[in-house]
Amino acid sequence: MRIASILATGNPKAVRNHKILLGSQNARTSSLACGRWTALVFFSFLIAVFSTKNCFGNEKAEILDMLKEHSHWAEHVSFRVHCDSIRATTGNRNTSEGVVRLDGEMHFQQIMKRKIIEPGWEFSGQQISEQYVYGMPGNTKSFVEYVANGKEAKTGYIHIFKNGKEKRNIWSSYKEVGAPLYLRLDQVSLFESLPELLSKADITLSNEDMRGINCVTVSGETPYGNIKMWLSPKAGYAPLRYVVKKIPGKHLAPDGGGQFIPGALKEDGENIPATCVTYIMDDIQLEKTGKYYIPIKGKLTSTPEFANGKISHVLQTDIELSDIDLNPDFEAMGAFKLEGVPDETLVTLFDKEGQGISDFVYRDGQVVPRINQKALAAIEDTVRVAKGQALETGKQSTLHLEVREKSAQALSLEKGGFFWGKIILSILLLGVLIVLVPGGYFLLRKRERMPKEQQGEVS
Repeated sequence: MRIASILATGNPKAVRNHKILLGSQNARTSSLACGRWTALVFFSFLIAVFSTKNCFGNEKAEILDMLKEHSHWAEHVSFRVHCDSIRATTGNRNTSEGVVRLDGEMHFQQIMKRKIIEPGWEFSGQQISEQYVYGMPGNTKSFVEYVANGKEAKTGYIHIFKNGKEKRNIWSSYKEVGAPLYLRLDQVSLFESLPELLSKADITLSNEDMRGINCVTVSGETPYGNIKMWLSPKAGYAPLRYVVKKIPGKHLAPDGGGQFIPGALKEDGENIPATCVTYIMDDIQLEKTGKYYIPIKGKLTSTPEFANGKISHVLQTDIELSDIDLNPDFEAMGAFKLEGVPDETLVTLFDKEGQGISDFVYRDGQVVPRINQKALAAIEDTVRVAKGQALETGKQSTLHLEVREKSAQALSLEKGGFFWGKIILSILLLGVLIVLVPGGYFLLRKRERMPKEQQGEVS
């Protein structure tokens, strides 16, 4: 109505002023609308950015979780393993085959036979070295390593570790047989698997084709080395390949106790330091068992590089697993027991400080002190004669019987007891003295009470 009345007046100035007012109102309306759209676009962008970051973060966590899941199959398992290694520079070969058992609670057992043809080993040539290793959980238990080297008739040795760290080191190092397939590489870290190391790193993800297979790669820098893995989305992100690079002075040694320092290359009397060592696990073949994609074959290549640009000591190992049982009945198969060890096998006990004591042998299924059996028999004969003399006097005391019983207990070496050989000998000698001294004293007193005529007859 207002517009019509202004137009009806026919006043040009009024009409012009109204148009100006109307234009400014439209401009303010357009500006406000533009501002609203700009704010909407800006906040939409921020939401998209943060959502993308959150999505990437979730994706990284999920992939790491799935990666760790692919090493869980080996926590409670029994399988056979065959390894064939060749030193590229010399052509020397080593083979090993046997059974590995793990129950997820630090029980570990390995029964292996090795054929060693590489010079420099203590038993080189075509001899077979049998290794029987098993571990027990907790610091109150022992970790036992039994090795029989050379010919079958040759007695080996037993190591028993009491120190928790030493147990873990030995347990982990023997797991290297087949372990690279379930993401444990002891040349990288003795205590943590590759997924465990990556879970603590700032990782990056990307997409790459590997031999025509679309893979997701996960890589990260860890204190123990730079790790990169190629994962198969079609196989639940199971690894098809991985590479670990360790650099001296930058990364830690496998035990974490210091810097990684690999052996130098000796050439023309000069020790040339290594610049890096690269471990490549390739040609991994997967087999689906239950919910797991289990790696059953793979090739591990260790390649040291040196300051003069040379590559040497390259070691290639083909690993193959078979007879994989994810739900083994360890009790039925008699697992985690030390059996088939010959009597008189030498035993070394390592205490919590790592000090070894070798005065023990394995006999009748028990670890007992290594005592000279001839000396032991002579002591028993002496005790027997002394007891007979004491009986002749008719004055054998209860004390004598107690000493004899204690000696017999010491000689029987009760099951599970560790007795020092010297202590046993001391107890037996003390028993002899206790029996002989009262018996001799009794005979002397009896002779003093005899009439002189009877003493003459006795003499």
